[in-house]
Amino acid sequence: MGAYLSKEANFAVVGCGEAGKAAGWFHGYQLVAGGVEGARLSDVVEPFLLSEEGRATPAGAAFQELVGRWAGTAVDFHREILEDELFANAYEALGGELGVFPSPKVALVAASPVETPSLAEASLRAGATHVLLEPPGAATAAGLRELAAVCEAKDAPLYVAFDLLRAEHVAGARAVDGDVVLVGRGGDGDDDAALAAAFAARPEGLLVSGMTQELDACARGWGLRRAAVKAVEVHAAGCDLRTLDGVTDFVAVDFTLVGADGGRVRVAFDRRAAGPPPRAAVSDRATGAELYAAAPRAAAGDEWAPPGLRARAAAAMRVKADLAAAALGRGEPAGDVARAAAAADALDLAEYLLPVLRAAAGA
Repeated sequence: MGAYLSKEANFAVVGCGEAGKAAGWFHGYQLVAGGVEGARLSDVVEPFLLSEEGRATPAGAAFQELVGRWAGTAVDFHREILEDELFANAYEALGGELGVFPSPKVALVAASPVETPSLAEASLRAGATHVLLEPPGAATAAGLRELAAVCEAKDAPLYVAFDLLRAEHVAGARAVDGDVVLVGRGGDGDDDAALAAAFAARPEGLLVSGMTQELDACARGWGLRRAAVKAVEVHAAGCDLRTLDGVTDFVAVDFTLVGADGGRVRVAFDRRAAGPPPRAAVSDRATGAELYAAAPRAAAGDEWAPPGLRARAAAAMRVKADLAAAALGRGEPAGDVARAAAAADALDLAEYLLPVLRAAAGA
């Protein structure tokens, strides 16, 4: 694709979700706030909260307030993706006597892993020139690779917003040689009722729907892709597997990936908002002495981020700015915005780890 004359890329958030809680909403908030260079929010697609059933819920009422605020910034809202409506108000560059030149149209899909591929394909049919997926991008590695093939056939670059590698505390850990510990935290509630609701809402399971950012960091940041993992050490005390309302999933996991070269990355993740705070640390392989430790630093606007996104709020903004620049024809985004082929490595790891962790937990 060549360069566009437009100065801005249009973004459509597909699968906005609940205001103040969902990843799609937060991406839209960052775009509307004007902090993403070279990008503007042109459209929001929200199937449930804009439906008759959804409008009758408290979340639907709150969403209508959002519609009122964002519509004032020239954002169009849609219940479904229609080819003649999505990107209808997309900014186009004026070329004087040469007429109007098209501008890039990015579909930022933030739906569930099961729904994401079909919504991405619908966005392509409605005119999207680029696709950016909220992780994991699909429910399986095979599904993500199939979507990548569809996008390639349409000459539409496909990316997954794996941005934890860009977060300052993780980037610092990558610069230090030694054994690594990554601690991650989700945004789910802490009691059984809240956890049961989370289990039901994300049946793909914690490894796929909750912590592929950390798995991507292992795969691309430290080279621990599935083929490079020699062993998995499960730390049983940090694993919590429960069955709630008939659904079995992990509340927390704790394991170490051991590479063929001897490298070790320990990942501890708790889906509860009250779990241990995110951090990254590196220790000396020989002595165990800590060489580096850091937690995410607060940035302006982080207080608006849903709990599970606060560790990477600033990185999420930079990723969208990078993709906007790429969409405008200024080269590929930074290496931590994953093309689909690389992004599928995180799902490969998730699929490999699930039976290992379940067996260690006695399931």
